[in-house]
Amino acid sequence: MKIKNVRFLGLFDKLNYDLDFSNFEINILTGPNGYGKTIILKSISNLLNLNLNFFEKLTFDEFSISFDYLSLTLKKCEDLHIEIEKGSTKETLIFERNPKDIEISRSSIISRMEIHWNEMKSISNSRDSVTEKLKEYLMDYSVLFIKDQRIQVYVDKKNEITLISLAKDLKEKINSAIEDYNRISQELDATFPIRLFDYQIRPSYAMIEERLKGLKLIRHDYIKFGFLDNSVNTGFDTHGMESSRKQENAHVLELYLYDSLNKYSAFEDLTKKNKFILEVLK
Repeated sequence: MKIKNVRFLGLFDKLNYDLDFSNFEINILTGPNGYGKTIILKSISNLLNLNLNFFEKLTFDEFSISFDYLSLTLKKCEDLHIEIEKGSTKETLIFERNPKDIEISRSSIISRMEIHWNEMKSISNSRDSVTEKLKEYLMDYSVLFIKDQRIQVYVDKKNEITLISLAKDLKEKINSAIEDYNRISQELDATFPIRLFDYQIRPSYAMIEERLKGLKLIRHDYIKFGFLDNSVNTGFDTHGMESSRKQENAHVLELYLYDSLNKYSAFEDLTKKNKFILEVLK
């Protein structure tokens, strides 16, 4: 999931923003206090977490967010209009005004109160239906909102602040990556001899040597993040090897490089995320 654009019209009845995020991996919002930086982040978080009540209390005319294949536009009328575009599909959902905002006069007779109650029940069911429909569009999208140096997540519509659940999620992702690494390793190791016999390319050792240096750096990162065991995955050193022997076995090293990079690809995504988090923390 990558946000391409966020747009606000009439925020606080006076601010308009059109923010383009399509060309950058990291985006930073800056500006004076009171110009809506936090509100923009909260709006993204609350929309993706299906908390539409947030927008009922917010003063704005229009809020939209666009991803690669999905765009959502919220228009503040008497009710909240949600326009959805996904590929060729276009749909508008109406999130009706909160029943709690319907005034019931103290002088209402019983029958009138019953009518109001039925109206409130109908609207409540309609709101739940809109939330469930929106959930179908957003099932592949998620967000973490960092507030006051804490990580705020939503679980089953309940707002929770927890590091334990995030640590558990990270552990599951690491275990999954290790399983992928082991699976790929077994597949490549089982076929290594026959692939070595069939390998016809005879590359230059000078080219292989530079790639071995790059592999060493990759291995160092994976050891640093605990994905590989330093005592086992130490690689090897060819400095003491004769030049003729190096060139003679360059094809073996190239196949070794190919297999190693394929095995290590299981940790690539996690390593990028870990590096990003460390940069943010710095």
